[in-house]
Amino acid sequence: MKSLNYLLLTLSCSASLLAQEKHVPQQDPHHHRHPIRIAVLMGHGMVPEIDGGVLFVPAWGWDLDYHLSDRWSLGWHSDIELENYIILNGQGEEVLLRTPLVSTIDAFYRLNHNLIVGAGPGFTAENGEWKPIVR
Repeated sequence: MKSLNYLLLTLSCSASLLAQEKHVPQQDPHHHRHPIRIAVLMGHGMVPEIDGGVLFVPAWGWDLDYHLSDRWSLGWHSDIELENYIILNGQGEEVLLRTPLVSTIDAFYRLNHNLIVGAGPGFTAENGEWKPIVR
């Protein structure tokens, strides 16, 4: 009987050694990124004035981004400035701009968690004229 108790005690102790589970660290939810990002933005645009100063005009924007990977993404970024203002064109003439719209298709590369660089072609609509731009 005594040897049976020792046998049961030994088996129960060794069984608990086999019951260990593999520990998998939980991923930080801060770094989870949905592949599609949609944003409505409110901000200000910076416009050079004729006298050499800078005019800040209110602007609304909308962004649509698709993340290809953790580092690369493609996006459609547009903004419309809500003020009318006068600028100098390439010939030195004053031109009144009425709520200009800028829209671009951009490629972005994430250098680190807080720094992204991007560029892309697009257009600007100013007073009914469509002009190509690169942002």
